[in-house]
Amino acid sequence: MAGWCCCDFWEHWGSWKDEDFEIAKASLRDQMYRLRRHPSMLVWLNGSDNPPPPDVEEMYLKVENDLRWPNPVISSATAKPTTLTNGSGVKMSGPYEYVAPSYWETDPHLRTQSGICNQGGCGGAYGFNTETSMGPAVPTLESVERMIPKDHLWPVDEYWNFHAGGGSFKNLHVFTEALDARYGKAASAKDFTDKSQLMTYEGVRAMYEAYSRNKYTSTGVIQWMLNNAWPSMIWHLYDYYLERAGDILGPRKRCRRLIRYMDTTITRYGW
Repeated sequence: MAGWCCCDFWEHWGSWKDEDFEIAKASLRDQMYRLRRHPSMLVWLNGSDNPPPPDVEEMYLKVENDLRWPNPVISSATAKPTTLTNGSGVKMSGPYEYVAPSYWETDPHLRTQSGICNQGGCGGAYGFNTETSMGPAVPTLESVERMIPKDHLWPVDEYWNFHAGGGSFKNLHVFTEALDARYGKAASAKDFTDKSQLMTYEGVRAMYEAYSRNKYTSTGVIQWMLNNAWPSMIWHLYDYYLERAGDILGPRKRCRRLIRYMDTTITRYGW
């Protein structure tokens, strides 16, 4: 799934000058030439976190049509419709913060009576979610010891939170409160990181299990994220030091093929 990058100038359409339209048009042509015969291309996105405005989308669609782009095109990675192409067929509703495993298994649309998304996003396992996760992914103690000074290893403080996300994800309090409630209050850095592996294991595994269970209405899910560009406490399947933890073992367990069980059944019953 390739397309325009989010959170940069090329999604700040209101700031464009005349020459920026020409640069964007030429850039798209170059990318179409480069990628249109690539064997792994699934879809092209004309926007990422937001669809482009009508004039920009129309310009992009014309370039793609002129160059006979062979794959599907959608307006963005979100569910926001546009006046030219209507709905995208995908969603980017999160959540990006910790949610209990049951979140993925319950009502697939999780909306209030007014139709507004509940806190944490209109989650559940339905549709094609282009970007989601259960939030913090506290690394193993060995990795934490490489990130945090010895005199700040315990308790969790601003040194830990410095390695969290930004904005509403700038600390680990939601994750920590859930961990205390589910497994008991941690007594040390080792206790906290060990329990964190269990909590991320069951959470991420539940997400993949739910999408697999609902596979005819849940058409895809993309983990936010694979790994981090710096030592981090949030959003990864393996950490900055390439250490595998609970958050990668969950999907690994869930996505493992069931051939062993099938072979045992065939042998036992002579099928």
